[in-house]
Amino acid sequence: MEDKNETGQSGNDSSTSQGSDNKDSNAGNVADKLIEDVKKFNLMSLVGIGLVLVFLLFMFFSGLTFKWWLMLPIAGASAFILYRQLSDTQGFEKKACFYALIAVGVLVLFRDIQISNHGQNTYKFANQMQAQAKGLNNALKNLIPKK
Repeated sequence: MEDKNETGQSGNDSSTSQGSDNKDSNAGNVADKLIEDVKKFNLMSLVGIGLVLVFLLFMFFSGLTFKWWLMLPIAGASAFILYRQLSDTQGFEKKACFYALIAVGVLVLFRDIQISNHGQNTYKFANQMQAQAKGLNNALKNLIPKK
């Protein structure tokens, strides 16, 4: 005879709920393991990855994106630190440094594309302003009576 739980379902269904609880605990274990691995990182690896995150954060502030004197040294420092850490580390930390180094290159490329696009838009805007100024100049010439 089957045992009924409080919801009126048979006791055999409890194994499926334990399976979903088991999946949640496995996800928690993976996250805990990842956090433990990151805690074991060398300080310089953490600094390099942190600089990559700062560069990424600055990409979202349009006023800072165009300040090359601020953005490029951050990218250069992070790339230098991460490149040096590739030879000094191993395992998961080495993979994290490698992918962060690739991320720096991609972010610098996106930054340059963003600046080029901004420059092209500025050039178009300047041409439009020049055309409007010529039209205004012609209109003013027509208003002034000729002697």
